[in-house]
Amino acid sequence: MFASRVLGIIVTLMVTATALVYLAGRERRIHDNVQMDQRLELELLARDLKSQATTDPVTGLRNRAKFNKRLADEMARAERYATPFSLVLYDIDGFKTINDTQGHQVGDQLLVELSELVARKIRRTDFFARWGGDEFAIIATQSSGDRAARLAKSLVKTVSEHRFKAAPHVTCSFGVAEYSRGETAESLLSRADEALYRAKMNGRNRAERAPPRKPNGSGLVEVA
Repeated sequence: MFASRVLGIIVTLMVTATALVYLAGRERRIHDNVQMDQRLELELLARDLKSQATTDPVTGLRNRAKFNKRLADEMARAERYATPFSLVLYDIDGFKTINDTQGHQVGDQLLVELSELVARKIRRTDFFARWGGDEFAIIATQSSGDRAARLAKSLVKTVSEHRFKAAPHVTCSFGVAEYSRGETAESLLSRADEALYRAKMNGRNRAERAPPRKPNGSGLVEVA
């Protein structure tokens, strides 16, 4: 009888110990799962914040900050490996009138439609960003000025022939500049912007290419 009681006590203790070990392990697993969920939430939040910092909220394209970083990278690559690249700037002809007469919602819809159209026509290796307002920038990698000019002219045709939902007829003007080794980002942007301005002055719905930069006898650089 005594032996049976002792055995019963031992069995009870073993069952209790097993249950405690199980509960402790279960609690530990729950704790680990909670920590894992929290880590995942923080990682997703960090990823989302990073995306917001580099993405235009209207079009979903890269924003100006990300563009500046990519432009610096392309310039460094061009200096190191002597690889060509060109910059294409463009904007929508008469966009202010569309905004003023049809409202900003229609204007935003047009920006989205246009961005999607152009994105389908450029290479995956090219870098496409919203520069600001209705102005956009394309870094045409591994591209001479001639190739970038052909791209810009083809986009002029593509845009003018497309029928947008937001506006019946839309055209764009483009400015192209090929990077010259030793050139600053400000100089490249200025030359592309001047070419874009010239396209506007020459009737819009067209592409203009900036003349190449040439070193003069004093070692300075001037526009040809």
